[in-house]
Amino acid sequence: MKSKERGNADLLSRSVDEVFDMWGEIALEITNRNQGSEIPLQDVNLKLGPKATIALAAGRACGSLQQSFGDSTPKVRFEHHRAQEFFAARALLRASADFNWTDKLDIPRWQETLVNVALMGGGGEALQVLKASLENVPEILNSRDGTFEHFMSENLVAERVEVGARIAREMSAVEERNDLWSHLQRSVQRLLESGDPASKVKMLRLIQRNPSQFSTSDLTAVLNHPSVWVRDQANTVATRLSTQIARSPLPMELLYSFTTGGLYRLGFDHF
Repeated sequence: MKSKERGNADLLSRSVDEVFDMWGEIALEITNRNQGSEIPLQDVNLKLGPKATIALAAGRACGSLQQSFGDSTPKVRFEHHRAQEFFAARALLRASADFNWTDKLDIPRWQETLVNVALMGGGGEALQVLKASLENVPEILNSRDGTFEHFMSENLVAERVEVGARIAREMSAVEERNDLWSHLQRSVQRLLESGDPASKVKMLRLIQRNPSQFSTSDLTAVLNHPSVWVRDQANTVATRLSTQIARSPLPMELLYSFTTGGLYRLGFDHF
């Protein structure tokens, strides 16, 4: 039998779970390295051994993996970063060893991986770390000193709350979901009361996307905010909450994009 035919036979005889496990190893390796979305082909071969040929052939056949030969080092990447995040999450969920989430909650690629892990029914340890970190919100807010370091610390906390809300919104386990929401609601209230304008805007956006978890009384701290813009948006959210309409109006998106530096992207979404 020719080598190509033998390779095809090996691929076709594998189960979907086996192939997904191989892709998961590649995805987790790329994510762990934090060196972009690609990994040298030789490193894939070292990581998977004889399985590498099967994993790459399956990836090419399905369009899940891409190989580039533009420079002297052939590289492999997933067709889309969402696929990488999904398979990295799957690999973590199926791994027997514990995984340390403590230093990964503020890294975007790991945040997305955590969302996927949680939606697959795992991530219990990561959620405990997340909830414990939210207990530090008062300390961070009380330590405001006008430095950029504090601004970044508060921004990271607000991002953790946003990630937690994305997870809670999709969780199927009622008890765990309610427990997570209780932590998030306290953090949202604290940021609305004492956070900087950027944090307040993020929390307003979160509330508007999750109206069933909040009421107009939660907006007391911002309904009379000295900034006309923030105050107006708080009133807009209050109106939406009173009617339980979760649409996000253009002014809210503009305010959020302005405070996060993403205003330029908004033109492509709305115009």
